[in-house]
Amino acid sequence: MLHRGREACAQLARQVTGGLPFHGECQATRRDGEVLDIEVRGVQMVHQGHPHVLAIVRDISARKRAEGQRTQLEAQLRQAQKME
Repeated sequence: MLHRGREACAQLARQVTGGLPFHGECQATRRDGEVLDIEVRGVQMVHQGHPHVLAIVRDISARKRAEGQRTQLEAQLRQAQKME
């Protein structure tokens, strides 16, 4: 599941505050303006009697770029095979 933008990440966070664990991908923007593809996993928990959200955020930008390059190369290969 790929969501785009800050609102998509907020939607994932709202899902966990409803008591459901969440896992998804979205994009986030760093302070310097760079856009990152991120994977977010989270779960609601109670710590010292107060509700909290435990979330793990991982930068998957390099993996997404590699997948995009692979897809492009596969398309080029298919096109070259058609030309033969």
